Amino acid sequence: GPFLIFIAGILHSILLPSAGMSWQGILILCLLLVLAYFVDLAAGAMGARWFGASRWGIVGVFVGGIVGLFFAPIGFIVGPLLGGLVFEVLFAKKRMAPAVKSTWGTLLGTGVGLIVRVFVSLLMIITVLVDLVY
Repeated sequence: GPFLIFIAGILHSILLPSAGMSWQGILILCLLLVLAYFVDLAAGAMGARWFGASRWGIVGVFVGGIVGLFFAPIGFIVGPLLGGLVFEVLFAKKRMAPAVKSTWGTLLGTGVGLIVRVFVSLLMIITVLVDLVY
């Protein structure tokens, strides 16, 4: 994913300083890395909101997303889903059907976030290649 591409660019610059990346290229990689993870977390919350999640559900998606980072790669998907569902049921006091509906929105949003993350990863690869050539 984006983190491995970032590490590869940094390692290449450290191990081969004469052919390494410029500081501008590394800065662009840093910004794209932050963008990739922000989109990944925010997309699930936006999808949940679109499908009627409460504020508690949105908080649950973010908490689940952060906890899910520690259980990669399956945690990237399961974390926001469980977080949103649990927070909707326990804190927002929703019944199971509306909670599952907002969890479905989280799933769709997370799927869109993963697609965007792949696109950002491709941009990171292009950044490394262009920076190394020029």
